[in-house]
Amino acid sequence: MKVRLQKGIAFVVARYLLVIVANAVVTRLTLRLEFLAESPFVLYFAVGIVSTVCGGIGPGLFSTVLSAFLASFCFFPPYFEFSLYGKPEHVLQIALYVIVSGMSCAFLAGWKRKLELFHDEAAECRDIAETAPEGVFLLDENERIIYANEVSRRMFGEAQDDLIGRKLDFAVPRELYRAQLEVLRDSLNSRVQARPIRVVRNVNPGAPMYLELRLRTFSRHGHAMFAAWFHEVA
Repeated sequence: MKVRLQKGIAFVVARYLLVIVANAVVTRLTLRLEFLAESPFVLYFAVGIVSTVCGGIGPGLFSTVLSAFLASFCFFPPYFEFSLYGKPEHVLQIALYVIVSGMSCAFLAGWKRKLELFHDEAAECRDIAETAPEGVFLLDENERIIYANEVSRRMFGEAQDDLIGRKLDFAVPRELYRAQLEVLRDSLNSRVQARPIRVVRNVNPGAPMYLELRLRTFSRHGHAMFAAWFHEVA
């Protein structure tokens, strides 16, 4: 517990120290290059974006506030002096920078959280599907296969790479499940289970395979996704 806590604190401190170092480097570079001094917020904004993507909303907002202070101290009169009074246009520039940079950091942080959540949920769905005794296809909102578990690959005799991107109608005629799929798409209710669909596949001549297809739906960040469960019946 203590080791984890110390590592957590060290990681947080390192993130903010890197923000300070990055802003210091940008300040030094901007002071040396005249063409950068004319628009000092460009590199500061880039540091804020990178800080948000790599460190999160805290380092991003901290970089925004720190860079606003450095810009006002080094690149606006009176230079290298603390002053609460300045030209209105300079104050407006700094205020607009803080607003735009802060909003950009917040947007990126929210997008990053959603992306991480999506990956976590996708991994959880794959774990559930991989341990299921039935064949499972996960479909995106365009009804294209984005994942096939091992049972489904054996059931249909296809490799993972050959299944990804294909539509479900390669295995089941679309007219058999289209109506149910549209109902599920409209409801987006994971508790609703469509009635089973009987499918016959003639894999080997004289030895047909009888399958039962069940469709389910779930929503991920406002997008409809589907799961097709195949169960072999006698």
